[in-house]
Amino acid sequence: IWLISGTLSMCGALTFCELGTMFKRSGGEYQYIKAAYGHLASFLYLWVCGVVRNGMGCAAIALTFAHYFTDLFMNEDDKYFTVAINFARWTDAFFASLWAYSGWNCI
Repeated sequence: IWLISGTLSMCGALTFCELGTMFKRSGGEYQYIKAAYGHLASFLYLWVCGVVRNGMGCAAIALTFAHYFTDLFMNEDDKYFTVAINFARWTDAFFASLWAYSGWNCI
């Protein structure tokens, strides 16, 4: 199974290398989809990535961090799921504001 997965990953990486040498414009997957399927498909892909894929990833990371962080300070009797959710919201807002104002360059 590892050999098959590694082979598929290598094929995907080589495909992106080939596409990167064919298209000299910046934009990555957006440019590849625009060239293959047109403006509408690339626009929809960009919105799905921005709203669904990236947003869900940030939410999952924030919830996981909040769960483990609240485990440090609360025992089993005091643990409420709403505390973790609220902490995750603040964590997600903090990292979103860092990203929005280029705060990663300051860290």
